[in-house]
Amino acid sequence: HFVFAFDTTQGTAANRIKTYVNGVQETSFSSTTYPSEDQSLRLSSALAHSIGNDSNSANHFDGYMAEVVFIDGTQYAASDFGEFDEDSPTIWKPKDVSGLTFGTSGFYLDFEAGGNLGNDANGGTDLTEVNLAATDQGTDSPTNNFATLNALQTVGTAPTLSEGNLKITI
Repeated sequence: HFVFAFDTTQGTAANRIKTYVNGVQETSFSSTTYPSEDQSLRLSSALAHSIGNDSNSANHFDGYMAEVVFIDGTQYAASDFGEFDEDSPTIWKPKDVSGLTFGTSGFYLDFEAGGNLGNDANGGTDLTEVNLAATDQGTDSPTNNFATLNALQTVGTAPTLSEGNLKITI
């Protein structure tokens, strides 16, 4: 779980961009460059935005996204998006973000609508999907997770695993 918090109005450069991993702020980097105070960023401007690749479409994110939340105009704490709970004190779990204020350009992608992966679950304008189809949707996410069988662990004749290693045929 990642939170990237941007607020260029901060007087201290290191507070203008904050990175959190599973609720813990990362403060040690091999190098840093921060925006100038009060610098306008392209994040909430009227330009095309890409989620999962850079602006020239050359580099693509190689992983799964369970949810993407963009808040415009407010820098919320990482704890507004996720938490450790008493049932799993070492596993960061997403929280319901429906009570947050999304601002003018904010959106919430929960990726639940397979036929409309760009659906803004917050009720704003849907995003346009490019090179995505319902078959790109995974149902195994932090809020809908299943134990899977290990294909590398076999005894005797190797079984046939299917359905994302949830089904075994021997």
